[in-house]
Amino acid sequence: MENTQSMLKVPESGHVINEKMYPISYLWVFKWAIILIAASIVLIFFRLYISYIVIIIPASIILKLIERARFHYALKDEGVWVKKGGVIDSMKEETLLYSEIQYTYVDKDLYDRIFGLGNLVVEKIIPGGAVGQKANSQNFLTLLTSKYTPASSTPANKNTITISGLTAKHAEILRDIIVKKMELHKNTNQAPI
Repeated sequence: MENTQSMLKVPESGHVINEKMYPISYLWVFKWAIILIAASIVLIFFRLYISYIVIIIPASIILKLIERARFHYALKDEGVWVKKGGVIDSMKEETLLYSEIQYTYVDKDLYDRIFGLGNLVVEKIIPGGAVGQKANSQNFLTLLTSKYTPASSTPANKNTITISGLTAKHAEILRDIIVKKMELHKNTNQAPI
């Protein structure tokens, strides 16, 4: 971690970082399909085979491919920008300004750990909170299932942007760039004493 941060250069002003530089892996598209296949194997073993699984697995892959195609992110000069839309949803844009970001961290569930993926989570300031990285507390439940949906904001909290399906290394690099930009923004916006 020390080497990454010491070598990390914050991009020049006007330089936008997006999914073309740090692409979202298509492994996350297969996340639910793999979970369903594993569940099917267990069900077959106990002679409880569910025939509709043949429809659900391809449907989940198709829905995730559409969701991926309709998701874009960028780290701009002013903040983290996301444009997304599901199969039925209209396209929505969100921006969290660097001055409003409180935490940024990489979240990984069991699937992500197995396949080397990570979810970059960016949270907006909550009054009275500290700026920086959130401690990455993991318990057994968060290892099994991520609390975030792939490539979207959490529905319960519109103050959070999650970019899922990045490789763990890319998620950490993007997190470090965001933290550096938060620090630069904080230092340039402080009033003289």
